[in-house]
Amino acid sequence: MAKLSFVLLFICSFSLLFGQPNNITKISVTHKMTISENEMKDKIETASENNTFKELAEIINICKLEFNKSEIVLVAMSEWLKENNSIYSSKSFNEVLQFRAYLIYSFSFFLKNENVLKYLIYELNYSDNINIKGASIYTAKVYNDETLSLLIEPYTDDNYDVKVNFKDFEIGYKYKPNSTIQNEAIASLKVINDLSKNIAESDTHSCCSIKKNEDGKDRIDLIEKKSRKKVTLNINFFDQENSKINFTDFKGNPFLVTFFYSSCTNQNKCASSVAKLKEFQEKIESLKKIGIYVITYDPYIDKPDVLKKYGEAYGFMFSTTSKFLLPASESEYISMNSFFNTSVNYGNGVVNQHGTQLYVVDKKGKIAFKFENEVWRAEDLIAIFNKLEAE
Repeated sequence: MAKLSFVLLFICSFSLLFGQPNNITKISVTHKMTISENEMKDKIETASENNTFKELAEIINICKLEFNKSEIVLVAMSEWLKENNSIYSSKSFNEVLQFRAYLIYSFSFFLKNENVLKYLIYELNYSDNINIKGASIYTAKVYNDETLSLLIEPYTDDNYDVKVNFKDFEIGYKYKPNSTIQNEAIASLKVINDLSKNIAESDTHSCCSIKKNEDGKDRIDLIEKKSRKKVTLNINFFDQENSKINFTDFKGNPFLVTFFYSSCTNQNKCASSVAKLKEFQEKIESLKKIGIYVITYDPYIDKPDVLKKYGEAYGFMFSTTSKFLLPASESEYISMNSFFNTSVNYGNGVVNQHGTQLYVVDKKGKIAFKFENEVWRAEDLIAIFNKLEAE
């Protein structure tokens, strides 16, 4: 009887997915699956803001059952992790958080994927949402990764005996709803440690821009000169003093570009980035030769006076080459977002989620290094600019 109920529930879910009036083509349902993995891949890739999260969750649920060993379906679905994916447009902040927690949890049903690993590391470092952390810890058990192990360890403490809920869209199996962050952390660490005993060390690898040498020390490799992308933006900004500046004015000296917005409530992201930039300013010797440009995601709120107050609150040292900026017009903002592929999305006119990005540009105006949803330190920036100076 239980088995029959499950089958009926699955058929209903499948009918719900392909029977809704949205951009997903209706498919007739029989006792046998009629959609191929290439068709499913196409449906994942064409999903957009027109789809509700409930509809997207139905896609996930079918993929977990029918396509969990498909590499092309997994790669397509991993693109949903990107903060600027159109599926998040026009959705509320809380909706986005809950769906992302469920999405991350769902990757525990699939094969390993480098992009998923990167986001697990990122969310455990930066997220301040308990459900997303719980989902990341849960899915981490699929991976044999030392970085994940180190990030999960603190959550085995009694302080994290806190229930998590990332199964709002689940169809009723595998996950125990009464689990806690602590329980998930202990279970995942055990699985990772067991995997480590059986898998060769060569199977572990870094997913990030800063690699490790054989001695365990960080190794920073700039992008090869012939492969560097030239920054061709000819757009205007207003700085924190309400002075106009053009992107072309940055050329001649190396500089960095990163993003933030003053209303960000996650102290691990925007506030932390500005604090680390201030630390970088204090430590770099040739500061006058380096540009530091921090661009807002929210030019409608972050006017020059807001930018100035925010920077001063975190001790950022403004100068002719260290500025907070907002694009001078909506079209210029769109051009900037397009060029840098900024990891931000909006719902009801406000930011509903964003990642972290930092680009380092050489004196010829070409991108020589970038951090994309990765942890970086002031020391990393110093090493990168020292390498640029030596070129």
